[in-house]
Amino acid sequence: MDQTKPTRPRTWVPGLIVRLTLILAAVALDATGVAAAAEARFSIDGSLDVAELARTGRVVVSVERVGNVYTLDASAVLRVDAQRLLGVSLGYERYAEIGVPNLRASRLVSAAPDGDVLYTWNWMSCFGQTSKHYLAVRVVRNLSTPGAAGIRWELVPRQPAWPYEDAPAFRRLDGSWYLEPLPDGTVYARYFMVAVLDPTLPEGLRAWAVKGQLRDGTRGVIQALSREAARSS
Repeated sequence: MDQTKPTRPRTWVPGLIVRLTLILAAVALDATGVAAAAEARFSIDGSLDVAELARTGRVVVSVERVGNVYTLDASAVLRVDAQRLLGVSLGYERYAEIGVPNLRASRLVSAAPDGDVLYTWNWMSCFGQTSKHYLAVRVVRNLSTPGAAGIRWELVPRQPAWPYEDAPAFRRLDGSWYLEPLPDGTVYARYFMVAVLDPTLPEGLRAWAVKGQLRDGTRGVIQALSREAARSS
């Protein structure tokens, strides 16, 4: 009688294959500049003079391009109430109405009961293209500076229950909006964003027009939110 024990299947092999596949996928995404986690900048930009920003009322915007990754960082000192500005900033359904640039429509598709985790759909026209995309939005309140608050967002794929078309012009779109009350009653505001455009866009467009439109659009976003916060005071 054959006493040989039956050979047990090597269940570790599929697991190893899955892990290797995930590693290779991560490496491939990193090579395109898309793999980095969503970024946020919840602090005052130390390279800027806040007193000068307050005096001039300017919105200072820098846009840098490394490969196909655009990084935008903007700061301003606004004469509005910080909590009112935060509330206006979370009113995504009214963004088009209050004049946020390049935005044709914005809809809230899902929200946590506390309102601090949201999912929005946005329809934008920019760079001669149309982008219809979803963003995951999170409110961050427990920051190191008393009274400060932030909002961070990132591009996410459409879920089955969400009703609108998902046709993004971006491979990556994430960033943050930081608000810090200042002693004189004004608010320091910082808008930060990282964007990777769809590679099918013409290279010439991605090289120069994008920077200008990102810069002008960001100024317009900050000004529109500030105007609305002041109007609702």
